[in-house]
Amino acid sequence: MISGFVDELRGFGLPMTTDELQRVDVERRARYGEDTLPLKASPGVYFLEYGKNKDGYWTGVDAAKQLEVCVDCYECVYPGYQIDFKFDYSSGHTAHRDGCLCALKMNVGYGGKQPIPHASRMTEACLGPVDKRKLNPGDMQYFFFRDRDETGTGRPDPPPWYAPHLRPEEYVGKAKGMKQVLWERGLWKEGMVGSIDEDDERDQSFSMTYVLSECEDFRNEVTLLEEIAWRRGHIVSFTPKGHCELAGVGIEYCWGKMKRHYRNNNDPGGKVDFHKLVVDSMRREVLPPATAMRFARKARAYERAYRTGESNSHASLESMVKTFKTHRNALDFAGKFIDSS
Repeated sequence: MISGFVDELRGFGLPMTTDELQRVDVERRARYGEDTLPLKASPGVYFLEYGKNKDGYWTGVDAAKQLEVCVDCYECVYPGYQIDFKFDYSSGHTAHRDGCLCALKMNVGYGGKQPIPHASRMTEACLGPVDKRKLNPGDMQYFFFRDRDETGTGRPDPPPWYAPHLRPEEYVGKAKGMKQVLWERGLWKEGMVGSIDEDDERDQSFSMTYVLSECEDFRNEVTLLEEIAWRRGHIVSFTPKGHCELAGVGIEYCWGKMKRHYRNNNDPGGKVDFHKLVVDSMRREVLPPATAMRFARKARAYERAYRTGESNSHASLESMVKTFKTHRNALDFAGKFIDSS
């Protein structure tokens, strides 16, 4: 598996000279300490031998590590610039930081192995009707049951409203779960269930996961990648899920170009070295910066078409949406364009 960066100045893989890598190493040692390992190559391309008995699987932590080093490189090579990193919407890229507000990670009831999110300050957009909520705008909501020392009142938080018989030792220190959190916010209503599938005809307002995810604090929770970039003064944005024609800065067209070169040069008899051919498929002779720039322009054209409602090589936006929903590979719908680039 490969994770790659592409931009319109350097092309695919953030190619860097030896001198540039040495300058980055100097700045990284000044930032992180003298024991920081030097870069052997540009972090713009990351290889992973995925599998249970190999390097494992690509996760949000891996994406975060790669982004962190890429930020170091961009800040060294282009000092004073703010970088807008565009990622496609995948589980690895949209992973949240530890302790995040994420309804999908919460149980319905209290306790269990669910993580405990960070506390959240309430706003009006987080709360239900005044006569139902137990919190007010400006109050902090904690997602675990506090003991007497943490409440500052000399007594622990009361037990879950649906299990008032519990003794403090049975619930104090444990995560509250969605049912308790919604009740405190005044958003609980009888008949709610943990989640309802999107294609289910039932009212989503009875889905605990949906209602909680729509609260302002949950909806605005930043991802791990966003936190890393924002902390350094940069930007992270995500292109829509399932739309490879918009992904990144034309990254899917780059993958398509590499796949085309790989397939055209592959030997079914197995005489061609797999790894060598993969690396060869991303050489600048195969994918020069001018081609990467053209791919980026194509992605922007589709973005503009969606935004303005104008057609872009398809008869209408409706047919575009239908086409892109059935394909995840840019070669499926833009093969001729990739070949001509």
